[in-house]
Amino acid sequence: MKVAFLNTYGQSGLSSQKLLELENFIEYNRLDIVCLQETDIQENTFSGCSILNRFIPVINNSNSGYGTCTLIRNNFTYENVIKDSEGRLIAVNVENMSLVNVYLHSGTDQSSKNERENYISNIPNILLYKKRDGLFGGDMNSIVDKKDALNYPEQKTSKCFKKLMNIYKMSDSYRNIYPHSKQFSRYYVWKGKEGATRIDRCYSWGNVNVQEAEYLVVSFSDHLAHVVTFTTPAIEKQHVTRRKTLYKIKHFVVEDELFQKNVRSTFQEWLRMKNGLTPTF
Repeated sequence: MKVAFLNTYGQSGLSSQKLLELENFIEYNRLDIVCLQETDIQENTFSGCSILNRFIPVINNSNSGYGTCTLIRNNFTYENVIKDSEGRLIAVNVENMSLVNVYLHSGTDQSSKNERENYISNIPNILLYKKRDGLFGGDMNSIVDKKDALNYPEQKTSKCFKKLMNIYKMSDSYRNIYPHSKQFSRYYVWKGKEGATRIDRCYSWGNVNVQEAEYLVVSFSDHLAHVVTFTTPAIEKQHVTRRKTLYKIKHFVVEDELFQKNVRSTFQEWLRMKNGLTPTF
């Protein structure tokens, strides 16, 4: 199975173009579950989306407009949905494992840090009836390892999250495979100084076997998507879907001058039709 955790850069909204790019991202990476943060999902948000309509959305909107949404491919069953009152967390059992999608408070000032730490301290109450196997991931807006921040890691470290990891014996999916790699999920410039952090993470517990954990660039967000491939006895084999292999063009075709000329010409015609103009052919 493959699950992705992605901050959708909520302040830019979910335009039709962004939804199309999200669909392409899901299809290209053959995702089974997608955990989104900074979302505001309405009844008709996915109405024109053929690929997203193959997923069941579990929605937890926020008054701020920055909520969470977990998309579950419709060949899986789910139950026991738990949401917090702030739109920051969705916990759901998919088949016989727990999946937690979280968007923690942002900010490194003391007030924001206290708010985030208090929230994390209450998560064990929300996850009281979690399954033996599970994943916990999303935008943590904090770190637990100094190498996960380029600048001032002490200001970004969460002591309460470290305690949460110990309580549930959760392990960092990425660090299990790449213990020494320098990888970040968000890059930024603050007061003229470049910075980067790995605030988007996924943790596993129980009999979850993480086979791959990677960070992928998406065109519509200021975060990288965190994609985790895993196996677990909790997911029955008959639910694993066999999807059509993506078509790849041979390199000698792409390098052919006539092929390149035809692509450029066809693309210009497509742009004319997209803008409501009559094609020239």
